[in-house]
Order: sequence, then C-alpha cells, then structure tokens
Amino acid sequence: MFKQVMKKIGVIFLALTLLILDLTLLDAFPLLTQDGKFSLVEQIGYGVWALGSLAIFIVIAYGFKLLSLKEINWRRLVAIASLNPRHLFPR
Repeated sequence: MFKQVMKKIGVIFLALTLLILDLTLLDAFPLLTQDGKFSLVEQIGYGVWALGSLAIFIVIAYGFKLLSLKEINWRRLVAIASLNPRHLFPR
C-alpha cells in the first residue's frame, strides 16, 4: 500500500515538474515572435512540443516504474493531446 502511494506521489511530482518546465519555456516562445501572433508553423511546433513532453513523461515514469503501460488510458490521452472533447467526454 505504501509503495503504491509513493508511486502515485512520484508520478504527480514528475508531471508537475514537467508542466512547470513546459509553461516556463512556452512563456519564452511568444517573445520570439515579432507580432505576437502564431503562424501555422509555430502552432505545429507547439503541438510537437506538447507531444514530446508527454512522451518524455511516459518514458521517465515507465523507466522508474512509477507507471505501468496498463494504467494509461490511451484513448483519453490521445483526446487530451488532440484537444478533442468528443473523446474526453463520451456519451
């Protein structure tokens, strides 16, 4: 029981650390754009960045045995990554 709780705390800590890192780095990107608007290439870059962060999280969590691949709800994960509300809230 204690081991499972520590695993969950480790996953939450890792997720929050990566989220803070992403938000810090993404906050710097608009400074690089001249007009403050995002082009299609920049939007694709942000999408790749988000998926890359998600992949890093899964690899690190799986590598430290904080997370098993059976625990991941892949359908919901893809829905979150693609921001598709149809898959997030099935009827």
